[in-house]
Amino acid sequence: MTVIDSQGFQLLKVAANIGQIVSLDRTGLEAMMVETTDNATASGMKTYQWSGVTEPGTVSGTLLYDPDTSVHTDMEADLKAGTPAVYHIVYPDAAVVADDSFTATPTKFDITGAVGARVEATFELKISGVITRT
Repeated sequence: MTVIDSQGFQLLKVAANIGQIVSLDRTGLEAMMVETTDNATASGMKTYQWSGVTEPGTVSGTLLYDPDTSVHTDMEADLKAGTPAVYHIVYPDAAVVADDSFTATPTKFDITGAVGARVEATFELKISGVITRT
């Protein structure tokens, strides 16, 4: 198994590189399960089966915020308007470049900074629908 460095990965909104990403997490991909236990279950253990629905999860991260970069300010505007967009996470350091494509809407966008420190923004995107890997 090859270790893939996170250096060089990209988060894009449509085709625009969001850039200056410090950290990125794609979490919450989860198969929704239905409990199927009944009184006839001999083992005494609960049983489950897939409901046919999958929770696509979220993408969250931290970026070095630049108020002069439209793709950064657009993220905040999209949150306020509830506007979904197509996003891509590109993993160029893989043996074959991988691209996770999905529709998401920003749900959090916080800007922080201090005297003598860099200005950062933390964000969260709620994924809606299928995540496609190409």
